[in-house]
This record gives sequence, C-alpha cells and structure tokens, in this order.
Amino acid sequence: MRYSLLGKKLLFITAHPDDESYLAAGTIYRNQKAGGQSFLICATLGEKGKAHLKRPLSDSELKKVRRKELQNVVKFLGLKKLVLLGLPDTNVGKHKKTAYRKILSMAKDFQPDFIISFGKDGMSGHLDHIAIGQVAQKTAKTLNVPWVAVSRPRSFFKQLRSILKRRRRFGKYKIRRK
Repeated sequence: MRYSLLGKKLLFITAHPDDESYLAAGTIYRNQKAGGQSFLICATLGEKGKAHLKRPLSDSELKKVRRKELQNVVKFLGLKKLVLLGLPDTNVGKHKKTAYRKILSMAKDFQPDFIISFGKDGMSGHLDHIAIGQVAQKTAKTLNVPWVAVSRPRSFFKQLRSILKRRRRFGKYKIRRK
C-alpha cells in the first residue's frame, strides 16, 4: 500500500543532531510547504561525534555547538516542535526503555499520521541509530500509526555489507578481524 506523507503530521525520531538532515530534510521541508506539520525527537546531542572536528572540543562544548546547529536546521525546515531527550551519545541502546517511555508520551500528544526513523540497518550500522529505530517502531506499533523505516537501498547491501559487520566502540567503527 502506498501512502502520501506530504501535508500530514509527521514525527521524526533520530539519534543525533544531523540525522534529520541526511535522513529526511527534503521530506520535512516539503511537508511544511504542503501544509503539514513535522515534529522531531532527537535522543542525544551527539557529543561523541568528534572525528570531523578541526580542533578538539570537550563533550560539553560540542553539545552546545550541535544544539545550536540543530536549532538552526529546525527553524530553516519549519519544524513545528523539537524535543531533545538528552540521552548519552553512543549509549542509546542502554536507555531504550527510558527513550520509549518518553517518546510514547510525546507521540500521544503529537498524534502523528506517520512515525519516521531508522530501519534495521540504522543506515550506517551505527548502534544508536539501530536502537532509536527500534524504539520508533515499537512506538508506532503501540499507537497503531504507520512506521516509515529509512534504510539503505537494497542494491547497496552487497557492496556495503561489511559496514553491518562493524561495531561501534569508543567513537569509532571497528572492523572485526578473524
């Protein structure tokens, strides 16, 4: 069955600031232009994502930077509401029960037509993405709301299969060696 997402109430559930941008910025923007409302729940502030930085920042400094960046994106895309859960980056899986309880409560208030998040592969194999996608799916099922899973195209699975075999540890992806 095919659904049109545009012009609806959409709830996006992500793990980190910037996930909304590569996951669904175009959909969020077009939904707002079509008269719909988009809500974003972000689990962490991404304080461990330091690989791209030109100069070192502490976790608290990076949280401030990423919060401001996310607020700017929310304003530009025209999101109705942003909620930050404040869970620790790289540890969303350890806080799935807390995340589910909070997200379910907010989702009841938002009354979305669709819940959109990461699929089983987390797009990149990132454990935080996988965990928050599972929470989003459970929330959608509990509320009987369609869940839209965003994942890599099937044509990429063979080529990118090795990514799924990697583990997230100490802020880096590690390849398992035999």
